[in-house]
Amino acid sequence: MLRVNRLLGSRHEFTVRTKFAAAWPSGPDPRSINPSTIYRWEAGSSAIPHSAVRRYEELLELAPGRLVAAFDYELRANRPMIESAPALARDHQVEPRTLDRRLDAYLDRVCAPAVMTGCDWDDLTELLATRPAAYLPGRAWREIAQRLLAEMLVACGQAWLQRFEAVNRLLAHPAAQGELIDACAVAAADRDNQVMISTMAALGHSNHRDSISVLLRQLTNPTDDRALWGTLSALFEAATLKQLNPDQRRRATRTLREIAAAGGPLGSMADEILQALWTLTGPVAIGCAGRQYSLRGPVSLVAQRVAHAAAAALATAPETFTDDVFPQLVEELLFDPSEEARLEVSMLIAASPYRSGIAQALSSELRRGRTLTGDPERSGTLLSALRMVGGSPERSLIERIVLADGLPGPTVSVAAYAIGHFTPVPPASWWDSAISKHLADWHRSKSPTSLAALRGLAYSAGVTGSQTPLQRLKTDPTTPLAARAAATWWKNQPTYITTSAQL
Repeated sequence: MLRVNRLLGSRHEFTVRTKFAAAWPSGPDPRSINPSTIYRWEAGSSAIPHSAVRRYEELLELAPGRLVAAFDYELRANRPMIESAPALARDHQVEPRTLDRRLDAYLDRVCAPAVMTGCDWDDLTELLATRPAAYLPGRAWREIAQRLLAEMLVACGQAWLQRFEAVNRLLAHPAAQGELIDACAVAAADRDNQVMISTMAALGHSNHRDSISVLLRQLTNPTDDRALWGTLSALFEAATLKQLNPDQRRRATRTLREIAAAGGPLGSMADEILQALWTLTGPVAIGCAGRQYSLRGPVSLVAQRVAHAAAAALATAPETFTDDVFPQLVEELLFDPSEEARLEVSMLIAASPYRSGIAQALSSELRRGRTLTGDPERSGTLLSALRMVGGSPERSLIERIVLADGLPGPTVSVAAYAIGHFTPVPPASWWDSAISKHLADWHRSKSPTSLAALRGLAYSAGVTGSQTPLQRLKTDPTTPLAARAAATWWKNQPTYITTSAQL
């Protein structure tokens, strides 16, 4: 990722490693750096410190935390043991007393409550992770856990990534994990909760007995279908990391066999979990960077086409640049059976210069032939990938899909959930048209896909902070009950939570 950002970024002069090294000394750390050190960092043969990743962000003119968040996520996904401290170790060069004052200031803002950014949560939870014996009143731990989870549930993109890593740190912190597991359990039991998958996902990374108990409880008696889907995703990660003890494995197996026998997408996922549960090996790395891409199967034609189109869109690539891993990343982004793996790859690509190119390629693939009118599983796969990397140029395509007639219902509902991940926010006239269309479709057909589209519009309005469409869905007497409940849940989120989650 470091090499790709340096070679394909906007600073063309930095394609020469010696020029990048010459620009390195700056600010409070005037030390020079050898080009060979940069080579080792980029080759993965030498661990890179946090301060160096931040310097990459500064020199390459990237948003603060863009590379750090992706590094934290990737490194945690590749660690079989659960630890609180981030693998990308922070190298504080200030007095411990200064760090204590910084920690106090963050705690005041959490409890006030005041706005917290993703970088704030990164810093706060790193300070706590490196102080496992730190004493805080029980109420303070509770407020930290509840607020962090609430913000993570309504965030997206880098803001979500930073909070997800922060949640993982606290799930492994001896003083914080109990409060955070309780907060997840309460959120999972809430039938009005509109972000069940994220609620359950964090628990799959925890080896705490209570985390597994919450997952098993949801497995046997799920709050709703979304909670079951999230539980299965989390159990796949827990099973892969060998987090379940023999008794928990036996309990999970009974229910998983029943789900597998029923078939469908949930049945396929249950089969994958059963295989992971009873594979007699130790914990394994599940992240994409830990995989040997050269040993994997052939890349599909679709992934090859998307990868080649994305690479061709790069205007700044040096003539000698090659990236044999990228087509395999695209294959994994589109077709890996693990939702966690697909998410991980999407975050890596989103933090790289490939982002705009792959967004264009995915849009072209969606427009290709009968992609949108054909198999909804295929179009849904492409839309799910696009929502993680797309931006303003792709938003108009998603808007048209939501408003189109004659498309498969599942394709439209995926697009309705996806539109909230694109910038800028759609105009008020589009929200009015989309809500009116899908309300009319619902009253005409009462189909589950029409209802899913309305709930997707509530989700997208919620994550973008669009209050007017939420108010209409909440108060319009013709809105179906489930969509009205979704809008009400989003409307009830405190302003300091939704404002912070955008940052």
